[in-house]
Amino acid sequence: MLRVGADSRKESGGIRGPFWSEGEYEYDSNYEYVPVTYSWKRAYVNNGKYMRGEKGEKTYGDSNGDRLKRPYSKIIPKRFKTKFEKLKNVTFHYDPNFKYLTYGDRKENIKGKPSTKGMQMANLDPGDLLVFCESLQHYETNDRGLFIIGYFTVEEVHDFTDSRHDNKTCSLQIRSKIKDKPDYYSDRSEVVSKYKDKTDHFSETAARSRDKTREELLEKEKNLVLVKGKELESGLLKKAIRITERRIENGKKSYYYIRKPIAKDLGIEKPIFNIGFKWVKEPYTKNLLSILKEGEGFYVDC
Repeated sequence: MLRVGADSRKESGGIRGPFWSEGEYEYDSNYEYVPVTYSWKRAYVNNGKYMRGEKGEKTYGDSNGDRLKRPYSKIIPKRFKTKFEKLKNVTFHYDPNFKYLTYGDRKENIKGKPSTKGMQMANLDPGDLLVFCESLQHYETNDRGLFIIGYFTVEEVHDFTDSRHDNKTCSLQIRSKIKDKPDYYSDRSEVVSKYKDKTDHFSETAARSRDKTREELLEKEKNLVLVKGKELESGLLKKAIRITERRIENGKKSYYYIRKPIAKDLGIEKPIFNIGFKWVKEPYTKNLLSILKEGEGFYVDC
């Protein structure tokens, strides 16, 4: 289980996606997925400013959400309307990509420090579930929490940090996990060619965020772990599933404590889910599958 999308932290956009109670509005969904802002290399030496979109790049101000097909400006929670005005011309990182069923993360962050999410993703195997959770806020009130918005049944894992040179083909290979091939090295150029237009990690915007050209990024990226979800068994859920609640434990108040029955069903001992990820291991995965059914299946028109 992995946290994704925009949230109230400045580096993640400083906003949250919306949710509402079923039947509260005319929408056929109870939430909207709002992607995270780009981690911009220059932001750390430029007063933390966000990366403005250039010609041809998508921005929060001119983009619609996947679920409702309405502009983000129209459905962002009212509490964040003022903040959103500062993000209208800011470009965003669409990852996970629910159209092409890809998600990537790096083993080192933009500051050069180890990234726990990227390192943990390298441990995924085909058939595992990668469950995406986003911090959402009620459209009108201060109520907020963590919701499951989608998941992938893992089909492929490509680890660009684990590479070797193949003397027979004179090519660079990367470690891949593919069904029936647990210990396999793929031709790096073939993986890049297959996914270069299916993940934001290889986009012009991603290259610009790291002060590189796209050609440099495609040729030299060596820090990425890329996951592909299995068709028909991966996607954005029709209904978001709330998994946290507001409570106080050991004197600490938070909206992000996993609900006690869910924590018990999933075998999660540390219930607070502020950042990062949570592993759900056997024999609890069957309970996770049962919870995911509450999402009423996948939304297929991303």
